[in-house]
Amino acid sequence: MVALMRHLHADFRVETFIVRPSRRNQRAIRAYEKVGFRPSQLAIADQISTYGEGDYADTITLERKMSA
Repeated sequence: MVALMRHLHADFRVETFIVRPSRRNQRAIRAYEKVGFRPSQLAIADQISTYGEGDYADTITLERKMSA
């Protein structure tokens, strides 16, 4: 995942990555946190308007910003 993010950042200038797992999937959340994802600081309404409803009733939005 980190290699893919580095490639997308270097070649396409993608700066923010998001993942939206279920809150029940604690193993996935821990794995994402290990590679630098953190809970989004956007309000829930803003997350929905920006990214859509999400796949789960308990979707959590995690994001990672790449530095220059």
